[in-house]
Amino acid sequence: NKELGDCAWHNGQTLGQKSVAVCAKASDSAVIILSNRIPRLWQHFFVSYSIEQLAFDILESLSKSSNANIESTRQGK
Repeated sequence: NKELGDCAWHNGQTLGQKSVAVCAKASDSAVIILSNRIPRLWQHFFVSYSIEQLAFDILESLSKSSNANIESTRQGK
């Protein structure tokens, strides 16, 4: 990911439970999602359902928010 830089991630799934952990070294942040449900019906309609993508999206949002806070602090706001 260009915005996040190098990331390490791991995911797993067993008996309807799913998890993912994503760590971004450059922003010194991480997101962990644990789920005890997989939307069986939804998966057929929304094939893009992915907690992995959700974790990366959250991490990007946190990174942007953190960068904005750092910039406003530098400007004395």
